[in-house]
Amino acid sequence: MAKGLLSILALLTVCITGLDAVYSTTYVSCGDVVNLSCYNLASSRTSTLQFWSSNFYTSNCRVTIQLGSTLTCPGYTFGIYMNIKRLSLRSTDSAEIREETSGYSQLVKTLPGGSQSGSTSPQSVAQIMSRYAFRPTFVLDLKINSGTSYASSPIVLDVNVLNEYSLSDVSLYCEALLGYEHDSLCGNDHVHCPTSYSITNSLNPAYGIQSCSIGGGAIAGIVLGIFFFVLFVAVVSVLVRRNRQRVIHHHTAPSCGPVIISGGAVNTGYGQPQHYQGPPPQYGPGPYPAGGQAMAQPQPPQQY
Repeated sequence: MAKGLLSILALLTVCITGLDAVYSTTYVSCGDVVNLSCYNLASSRTSTLQFWSSNFYTSNCRVTIQLGSTLTCPGYTFGIYMNIKRLSLRSTDSAEIREETSGYSQLVKTLPGGSQSGSTSPQSVAQIMSRYAFRPTFVLDLKINSGTSYASSPIVLDVNVLNEYSLSDVSLYCEALLGYEHDSLCGNDHVHCPTSYSITNSLNPAYGIQSCSIGGGAIAGIVLGIFFFVLFVAVVSVLVRRNRQRVIHHHTAPSCGPVIISGGAVNTGYGQPQHYQGPPPQYGPGPYPAGGQAMAQPQPPQQY
């Protein structure tokens, strides 16, 4: 029973810890295309992007961030949110981010070089939100004018895919971004949903993360775990009750069991035979019953 309770508690723990999304780190090089997924799995909709320092050249560098194939979720519109966590370009270098939609390219963010301050809790220097479209795309261009490579990634950013309309497991509404996120993003330390957002070409750090209630999918998982826990306790209680009844009402063998022989004497468990005074009755010759004892013969009546 203890093992069963531990299993149920483990199930509930999995349901609750599932609220923390997995922001896996993706290392990119110049010319790479990062394809995000519209699939409901949270880990495929989020990522932390860093540049390989060994692939950082002394010339300009371009990386494309886009929503990949939408064949698994046709007919829906999506948005890409990016929070730039660290920006450490040289003062002579800069970066530009363009949004491309249906062949149209628009400059939406300019990241200057030099020391840039922002928010430390959460960690944020600038944030960008795309338009909602069938396949939103960002193009990040690094303008390397210093002529020297970087020893470490000068830009680190988190990306997240949002739905314009709610779907299964994507029912966490972000007011600032006017879209829906995966339920498991709630409570994560990454900026998945800022408390406020404004469209600007300059730096706009996120100074807070929207506190969120647990989404429908997470609630369903917890309710399902509680249901199985209650069901398990009920089944165990019934089994324990039946086992106790079997022990209490156990049928034993009758008292007329086999004769126990102890010390060469036969002990039948009966008391001593009764003794009668006077001579025994007279018996005549035969016949004898099967028991071997002579039967008393009837005597004729006496004549007086």
